[in-house]
Amino acid sequence: MDSGFGRGGGDGRRGEEYVSASIHQFKNNISRYIRALEDGRHRAVIVRRNDRPVGLFVPYKSAEE
Repeated sequence: MDSGFGRGGGDGRRGEEYVSASIHQFKNNISRYIRALEDGRHRAVIVRRNDRPVGLFVPYKSAEE
């Protein structure tokens, strides 16, 4: 699954549960990923290195939400 952001990314369709990004894509586009999580386009970002998942970035839900 491609990131959906930046050069060579996937289509970033609304409703895809998770989006995958390399460490490089993630650090260069972190504000875009945060916006995508905030507006509900995705539930989490899987961060990978050399096509291996190494992290999961999920939005924080506060008590008042």
